[in-house]
Amino acid sequence: MTIFLILLLFIGLAGLAFPYVGYPGALKTLGKYQSSGKNSLSQWPKLSVIIPVYNGAEFIEAKIADIYDQNYPGELEIIVASDASNDGGDQVVRVMQEKHGDLKLVRLPLRQGKSAAQNMAMKKASGDILIFTDATVTLGEQALARIVDEFRDPTVGCVSGEDRSVASDDGDHSAGAGFYSRFEVWLRRLEVERTGTLIGVSGCLFGVRRFLRPEVPLRAVDDLFIPLHVIARGFRVIIAEGAVANVKRTVGLKVELHRKIRTFTGALFSYFASVRSEKHSGLRRVRLHLAAHKMMRWFAPFFALAALISAVGLANTHWVFTAILTAQILSYWLGITGIMLAMHYMPQVHSPSLILKILGRMTRLAAFFVIVLISLSVAWLRWISNKPFVTWAPTQRV
Repeated sequence: MTIFLILLLFIGLAGLAFPYVGYPGALKTLGKYQSSGKNSLSQWPKLSVIIPVYNGAEFIEAKIADIYDQNYPGELEIIVASDASNDGGDQVVRVMQEKHGDLKLVRLPLRQGKSAAQNMAMKKASGDILIFTDATVTLGEQALARIVDEFRDPTVGCVSGEDRSVASDDGDHSAGAGFYSRFEVWLRRLEVERTGTLIGVSGCLFGVRRFLRPEVPLRAVDDLFIPLHVIARGFRVIIAEGAVANVKRTVGLKVELHRKIRTFTGALFSYFASVRSEKHSGLRRVRLHLAAHKMMRWFAPFFALAALISAVGLANTHWVFTAILTAQILSYWLGITGIMLAMHYMPQVHSPSLILKILGRMTRLAAFFVIVLISLSVAWLRWISNKPFVTWAPTQRV
């Protein structure tokens, strides 16, 4: 029994740590991927920028202006895909169409969700490259041109932008999301550098060759289903450094929790939809990639439960196991404290000392860990009970 618990403890702790420590370390042992190089660009390809939106009257005008401010040197069309919005946002777009002849509005008659809106817009697009971007993010300078430049490599089928959280860690009420965003961008760069391809993209900003963009199932999400589809057809998915999507922090922890549940649920449904629809041979070259970066993260609640149960069973056998159990309990306690601070159930210290600043950062990271475990647990329950998120609404951000 003791041997079994020790093995279970090792599996639990290793499973939790590997995606964030072991996997990046393993990538660093690989040699750099040698790409075939970029072709010369005789002219800039035509872009179709697709903006799915539901009830975005308060920000859609600014979003469209932000796209035009990119001053993309080639031909450009913007397609706003309205998921049966009813707040007057469609009328805002119609008024802007009087000034911009390359601005289109397509509208679903009934609310069907983000993927349905994107699928409809794709059928109306005429660009060689499709750019998908969320209505609530702003783009960094030359973001579109940076993405297009990567398509000069004929082996590249999909290009991700880089999410950048506008909140500092001290002002991050989403409990560590800013730190995680920076880590994820760093890891994606490392993946491309060492393996040549990503397996997921930023849903806030990415581009794909039009002939490679599939019809996305309504219960799936584009930022995982599309990259896997592209990879299965022999193309690479990479990241365009400097193609920034500025993402504002969520208004509070409750909103961030719901966002993570929706994101993880969509990822699970997308993965299993891809496995069913794509040829096994097409995804074989990234199977370890998928397991290390995605699947092991998704199994975090099971690893955490295994680590906790085994540590409890072993605590009285040796001081090492007692220390491991204590560390886990302390982590969860810090996480709960961080959640309470983020939700303003505990008083904030306005001029903290260095020690309190370090402790504050630890609580935010622990809170992020706890929220991820909760979100993934709910996502698995929704997947098991076949309850995907189909419709959506803009995440409240500040």
